[in-house]
Amino acid sequence: MKRTLQEAWRGYRARTLTAWIAMGVTALLLLIFGSALATGVGFYLFLQKIRNEFVVDVYLEPGQTASRLKEIRETLEGLGGVAKVEYVDRERATRDFLSRYPQYQRFFRFFLDVPFPHHFRVTPKTYWRTSAFLSYLGEVARSLPGVDDAYAGGRWLARLERFTFLLTVISGAFLLVVFLALAIVVAQTIRLTVLARHEVVHLLLLQGAPLSMVRAPFELLGAVYAGVGGLLAAGGVWVLLQVLHRVLVPYSVTVEGGILGGLVLFALLMGFASARSTMDDLLDQELPV
Repeated sequence: MKRTLQEAWRGYRARTLTAWIAMGVTALLLLIFGSALATGVGFYLFLQKIRNEFVVDVYLEPGQTASRLKEIRETLEGLGGVAKVEYVDRERATRDFLSRYPQYQRFFRFFLDVPFPHHFRVTPKTYWRTSAFLSYLGEVARSLPGVDDAYAGGRWLARLERFTFLLTVISGAFLLVVFLALAIVVAQTIRLTVLARHEVVHLLLLQGAPLSMVRAPFELLGAVYAGVGGLLAAGGVWVLLQVLHRVLVPYSVTVEGGILGGLVLFALLMGFASARSTMDDLLDQELPV
């Protein structure tokens, strides 16, 4: 292990500038990918939060009889995917509005003569809270006799779902680009380092040293270069996570740790794998000599 560390240090000293350029480029690539990943995860969590809050408000026409209200309620409860249907009278509708929008309380006294409409509040089951199902509930509710209108929010949720899907596609594209670019950067850096230490590598091969001993210092360098870049990128992504935490949705410690830890681990594995592949190619060229 000591010999590996010493040879890795000599390899780094032989190409110091190249090593720092590789770490800088790696950090930039991983920062771009990590930012896209963090933003995509943030919008996905925001989408789930919005879905959990969505209900369908079915507003009723004035003067409905008890039997008609019972008929509407039973029809809504009979729809698949509906978890709960509750009746909201005008007084409760007023309280709900003021609790949701407390900033309007001081203006509310000017609108006391405008009653809030009574309605049924339909809560979908957890796994049915999609834009398509909300739109379906709204259409069914509007077709019922005695229903004035229904607000489902399906179109707004559909736009948010499409945007979240677009971010997922972008993150996947960045992953592919970063995968290829990171492999190329580490491979070229290791090639230059091996070129600078060509005499030592050739001597070890002539002495019959195990290939693992020859590869180890350069594999370590590849992992270190990519790992340092991953740590630098993780710092930038952590700052972005704090911003998104305030303006979009709170990230749990587990989510933050998963994103940052996964970014560094991905960098380490990519650096090691790229360096090992490069060394295998170079050693295949050296062995016949």
